[in-house]
Amino acid sequence: MVGYLAWRLAVDFIKPAHVTLLGMTPIQIACLAGLAWYAPHLPRLFGLRRGVRDQPPGLAPSASPSP
Repeated sequence: MVGYLAWRLAVDFIKPAHVTLLGMTPIQIACLAGLAWYAPHLPRLFGLRRGVRDQPPGLAPSASPSP
């Protein structure tokens, strides 16, 4: 979905259309809103960060090693 939104945002700059706000069409504004919605999740979606829910089964996150 993120890829489609980014593609649609870029392609709509090429097409001649009625611009409404900030020089963008309504679909571009909707794409920006969608990308803003996904922005906090992008590192996890692209594998740049592993969250607790992404741990393999059976491995619990360790807080600190015990002596």
